[in-house]
Amino acid sequence: VTVGSLYMAIDYTTKIFNNINTIIMRFGDVEDAYSSANHIFELLEMESMEKLEEKNIDLKSDINFDNIYFSYSKEDVIKGLSFKAKIGSSIAFVGQTGSGKSTLINLLLNFYSPRKGKITIGDVDINKIDRNNLREDMAVVLQDAFLFKDTIKENIKMGESFSDKDVINSLKKVGGEKLLQRGIDSMILENGSNLSQGEKQLIAFARAYIRDPKILILDEATSNIDTETENIIQKGINELKKDRTTFIVAHRLSTIKNVDKILVLSHGEIIESGNHDELMNQNGIYKKMYLKQIKEN
Repeated sequence: VTVGSLYMAIDYTTKIFNNINTIIMRFGDVEDAYSSANHIFELLEMESMEKLEEKNIDLKSDINFDNIYFSYSKEDVIKGLSFKAKIGSSIAFVGQTGSGKSTLINLLLNFYSPRKGKITIGDVDINKIDRNNLREDMAVVLQDAFLFKDTIKENIKMGESFSDKDVINSLKKVGGEKLLQRGIDSMILENGSNLSQGEKQLIAFARAYIRDPKILILDEATSNIDTETENIIQKGINELKKDRTTFIVAHRLSTIKNVDKILVLSHGEIIESGNHDELMNQNGIYKKMYLKQIKEN
């Protein structure tokens, strides 16, 4: 075998294996693209939700969950659940993962409809009301608030015609003095990457406060923040709760000691109900959860 032939054999073999290696590395990209395409076609194939009656609803009324059953697939995740939220009261949902806390919020917002039972505000079944009208005077603060690459002011206003004075007042009310020191015209990077988790949540609370909602929903809004920031945000929560019906999905039980009613959920059912002091006196699941969290902190 000549040196030239040996070189050609090695060179061709290397090129073949380089191409094979490239193909294998592209398998991951192909799978990602295939998965994304599936999601897109699923969205295209979805049927539009039924357009409901365009009727105004008075959210300043009692909210009643009447014998609610709901399932995402075959097994019910909410099973015969009933309770009433009086106007201006605050209710917290606690329980292990999968107990149905966030599902109840999705039902209230009419993202889903109960399989059985109904949710009424006043005497009106929310499944018969236009969803935009239903959600118009609701505000939701999530665990992770998304912030846009814009000023603090615009992230609070969200395109609506609030004045600078309204923005400053909303930040003051929820405890956002540190953000005011930056200035409401200071820039935020996309998703608030130049802010702490607590500062991002304060902006989310200010968003809710400035809109003066009749119903406030806090979905694990304090679970990602440190204890010091939690104390600041707790003042903001207390300010937000005034004169409006509030639903709180709670992970940190220390943040719900002052709510009117706590519902302890397990597998879609209410197993304990009462305020903080009443539940602590029952020596049940809630007390065990509360004492465990105190020890861990």
